[in-house]
Amino acid sequence: MQANDFKKLIQEDFDEAIEIAIKMDNVELIEMLNKSVDLDNSVSMLFFVEELIEKKETAELHAAAMGIVTFSLSEESGAYQVGLRHIRKAIALEPNNLHYKEDLLYFYELPEMLVSLNEATAVAREVIQGNPNNKTAGALIKYADSGEKGDTETNGKKSKFFGLF
Repeated sequence: MQANDFKKLIQEDFDEAIEIAIKMDNVELIEMLNKSVDLDNSVSMLFFVEELIEKKETAELHAAAMGIVTFSLSEESGAYQVGLRHIRKAIALEPNNLHYKEDLLYFYELPEMLVSLNEATAVAREVIQGNPNNKTAGALIKYADSGEKGDTETNGKKSKFFGLF
């Protein structure tokens, strides 16, 4: 099935699209969702993924939902909070997945201050243990260890200290 056909099916027969998606293997499903989101980054795609999560909860689907809401729907109020919730669920389902933990670090750098420096540093240290060359985690640890914590906030907003996202 092509992404255009899948997107059209979601719009025309939501229940059938759910049934088809449930039968797909995770790799194929995530690939199809990513292509479909590129064609239509509407709220309907997020709703579709959330419906799938109710029927077939996987870390991959939570990560896909995080990507949709955080990057495609970021202008919507509360998008980052919902994205953070999804990446936390992905990590809970696959606690050894370093990619999901690196995704969580993105939420530290947001002006909304959704992840504390302490939590971000702890997660970055986990990422570095598994991948010593990870630039994002390395930069965050270097920043946290520098003792410049007074510079992390400016008028209640975080500075863009590593800007790798």
